[in-house]
Amino acid sequence: MQQIFAAEDSFFAKGNKPIDLMLLAAKSSANWLAKNFPTNQFVFLIGPGNNGADGLHAANFLMNDGYEVRVLDALPHKSKSILNTKAWEMLPLKKIKTLKAIPKNTVMVDAVFGIGGKGITSQRLKNIIKTANAFRHRVSIDVPTGINLTNDSLQESITFAADFTLTFLGLKEGFYRCSHNSLNTGKIVLLELNKNVLRSTKSDAMLFDFNDVRKKLPERARDSHKGKHGKMIVLAGDEGMGGAGILTAMSALHSGTGLIKLLTRNMYVAPALSQIPEVMVTGGDTAQDLEMQLGWEDVLVVGPGFFENYWSEQNLYKALGHAKKAKSKLVIDAGALGMLVNKPFSAFKLKSNTVLTPHPGEAASLLNTSTEKVQQNRIAAAKRLHKKYGCIIVLKGMETIIADKNKVFICENGSPSLATPGSGDVLAGLIGSLMAQGLTSLTAAKCAVAVHGLAGEILEEEIGTVGVTAQDIIGTVRSLIN
Repeated sequence: MQQIFAAEDSFFAKGNKPIDLMLLAAKSSANWLAKNFPTNQFVFLIGPGNNGADGLHAANFLMNDGYEVRVLDALPHKSKSILNTKAWEMLPLKKIKTLKAIPKNTVMVDAVFGIGGKGITSQRLKNIIKTANAFRHRVSIDVPTGINLTNDSLQESITFAADFTLTFLGLKEGFYRCSHNSLNTGKIVLLELNKNVLRSTKSDAMLFDFNDVRKKLPERARDSHKGKHGKMIVLAGDEGMGGAGILTAMSALHSGTGLIKLLTRNMYVAPALSQIPEVMVTGGDTAQDLEMQLGWEDVLVVGPGFFENYWSEQNLYKALGHAKKAKSKLVIDAGALGMLVNKPFSAFKLKSNTVLTPHPGEAASLLNTSTEKVQQNRIAAAKRLHKKYGCIIVLKGMETIIADKNKVFICENGSPSLATPGSGDVLAGLIGSLMAQGLTSLTAAKCAVAVHGLAGEILEEEIGTVGVTAQDIIGTVRSLIN
């Protein structure tokens, strides 16, 4: 938020006036709305502040271009800002008092509260937003009404559910900090105002998607052989959890790792070989049975199918001890994460190129807090995890967050279809695979998260959000990488 205010101050310091910035934002909004919706009907919900004035000017631009535009004063009895008052006085817009009889294919544009919105106290406004949310197309200007960007614990019972949020100057961290905000912003569109304004905006949080990372995915030379594409060990699959290791190794295989070993319980050797005969599988019912295998790998993925059990604990201890002196890189996932806070594991200092892949519950355990608090501010939680463990954090969930040093990366790819057993094992295998093939830990994490997320989107289109399996994800990941 401070970066946004600083960009505004920089713009005004060059002799520009607030109305100049407002007209740039309004014109950009109107152009985007005209370009992205086939209908010619728009209704703007107008608030009493400068965000409402943005909406009034955007509505006027559309009206002048021949669109049918109506405006509704959502809070008529509230005192209005100077720019808002002037806009109402000077713009010849068609006013309405209710949303009744408005066709449902009308584009509903929310310009009630901007970044200064503090909450919804008016019952009239709650009713308007509830009605507006039933319309087919919903767009917010700057911030959806009902979202408080400065206090994530204040979550309204009614929030404008935007399909798109048009924002300016820069991306607001508050959009991504908690699931309540992410669910109601829809797709966030950063509109350029002009180069001078955009150049002055900086942020330590960056969005990315598959298109941003696709060129960084490994490519095969014509003379490739398996020895050129990395060696990976998967240490996984305690009693009752054998599928986790199999899925992690399968994910690595299908995403291009040259040589893979799966170290698991004896009881899972035969099932693993029947599923993935291309993988070298070694069984052992003690850590001592398996530790001699360590040292061969470029990357070690440890933790899928672990829980607080003697076998898991001993193998994690051996893995952490090995990683301390080995040249290979480490990915810690799933059940192993929950043990890191316990002695003697907490005594190990992790290398900066290690990758931790917690879901919100595991993140809460690592931070000694609740899942609810992690979800209230996911960016802050990812930053705290990086500070505590000194390595790369992949905080899974809607809009997965990757934290490293002073940067936070937020992935726009994803789908509810990924909420399925084994999905995290697939992601861990994919991260490790890309690391083994030569990508840096951070680049591998970003590529893997984006590929995994886009695979979910594709499967949502092909199958739906229910019943997608981990093996479906693996097959789609392979297609995307190719």
